[in-house]
Amino acid sequence: GVTAACCKEVLALISPLHLSGRRRAAMVAVAALPLLCHLLVSLKPEQGADGLAVHLMIPAWVSFHHYWHFDYRHIVWAVMPLGADWCYTAVYMLGGEYAARLLNFAFLCVIAAIVYSITRRFTKPATALLAVALFAAIPLVQLETGSLMSENVWAALIAGAFWSVALFQRTAQGRWLYLAAMLLGGAMASKYGSLAFVVPLAAFAAYTLLKSKPAGGRLRMAMIAVGVFALFGAPPYVFAWHTTGNPVFPFFNDVFKSPWFESRVRLVDRRWLT
Repeated sequence: GVTAACCKEVLALISPLHLSGRRRAAMVAVAALPLLCHLLVSLKPEQGADGLAVHLMIPAWVSFHHYWHFDYRHIVWAVMPLGADWCYTAVYMLGGEYAARLLNFAFLCVIAAIVYSITRRFTKPATALLAVALFAAIPLVQLETGSLMSENVWAALIAGAFWSVALFQRTAQGRWLYLAAMLLGGAMASKYGSLAFVVPLAAFAAYTLLKSKPAGGRLRMAMIAVGVFALFGAPPYVFAWHTTGNPVFPFFNDVFKSPWFESRVRLVDRRWLT
């Protein structure tokens, strides 16, 4: 019964869209135009340096060898958090390069839907659609969608966690807190830079938990949320720490002193300092 209801909801999403008024129809077109442009770019072969060297290389390697070696002695980023790349790998096994690139575009659509949902709470549908259009028209969005990178997956997880925390603040229902913990854990499994978002969102969730009177009990809900977060977010760091002695290998090796990488000078990617 639950599966059938889910299928009906999916079918409803692809049914014809009935719009009330020309203004709303015009705003739908304005929001859809940049997304359509991103889709057309996504249908082209991969040309980005990061995509060819990492984010497409991993799915192609797994498709050919049927495993990933995690050999940090030959590929320095082999044990880094690669959550987005495992998503690309799953669809690459079924549809090749274009399946991975279309999944990247699909996550952009998820972000756009979250932007609309959040903005819609405070304004009219036409204005919320304008917010989606402005977001989708940012040049950085085309960079991340036109080339296979991890940021669309990562941003979708962070945005979903933000929305889940907001829903938890409104309803005090534990399911939204647990969903936020799962999404934040997934974000950590994709990039360790997610800490910049995990800390403030966790602080706000803790503040909300202290102010509310949830049916499940504050301590119990907090422990479950921490457990869910650790379950989804900790594995790549635990594995990297176990194998290399550095949980964020090869970064911050001047702190963790792994014998497998330079430990006197911190690794800095000069491309992102311009």
